Amino acid sequence: MIETSINLSLFASDNVIYASNHFRRKSIAAQKLEKQDPRSVMNDFAKIILEIRKDLGNLKTKLIEKDVLQGFISEIL
Repeated sequence: MIETSINLSLFASDNVIYASNHFRRKSIAAQKLEKQDPRSVMNDFAKIILEIRKDLGNLKTKLIEKDVLQGFISEIL
């Protein structure tokens, strides 16, 4: 995880870093409370992916979180 954080801080856009930090803070808080909403976690993960796509030049993407998650979770189909 530390290697990923270092790479993000060096190479990612501000929005990717913001999305990643939000995801980490929310995940850590949920673990402490032992109450985690899987849909919320996955939605935050998808937001990171969407921000990375924008960072790579897909500025006008029409994809939403659900579209991203369909590649990872078969139940969404």
